[in-house]
Formats: sequence, C-alpha cells, structure tokens
Amino acid sequence: MIKIDDSFSIVGDNYNWTLLKEEEGDINPKTGRPTMSKQEWHYPRLTQCLNKYVNESVKVSEDVKELKTLLIKAEQTVKQVKEQI
Repeated sequence: MIKIDDSFSIVGDNYNWTLLKEEEGDINPKTGRPTMSKQEWHYPRLTQCLNKYVNESVKVSEDVKELKTLLIKAEQTVKQVKEQI
C-alpha cells in the first residue's frame, strides 16, 4: 500500500490499481468514537487512479485561488508517488 496523504492511499495488484479514501466522520453517540467513511475506486492503469485522486482532492475547494493551490499540491503528490513506484 502506498500512502498518498492523510485520506488517500493506493494499492496495486496484478490486475488493477485501487484508490482508497478513508475519512473520519462525526462522533458516534453510542460508542463515543468517530465514524469512518471508506470509499474504493478500481482502475486498470495507474494514471487513471492518480487522475481520480487529483479530482477527489480538489473537490473541497471553495474558490479559484484555493482550487489552484490544491491542484498544484495534488500534482506534486502525484509526481512523488510516481517516483516511488
């Protein structure tokens, strides 16, 4: 497993690449612990997987300036991941 950032990681096998997203949610009143949200996307190519990461990571932006900053950060992260593989 390759950890991309606090929320995302990538897993590769013989057939595809999987982008995993885990986020902490609201506190569960019964347990007192935060709920965990998990999502998975499967792609045949690493580039498709990394493109999905970029798209997901910039969705939280609220204006163009923030979008640009997040996009630059995501592209730098993608470059670092490619160097690790």
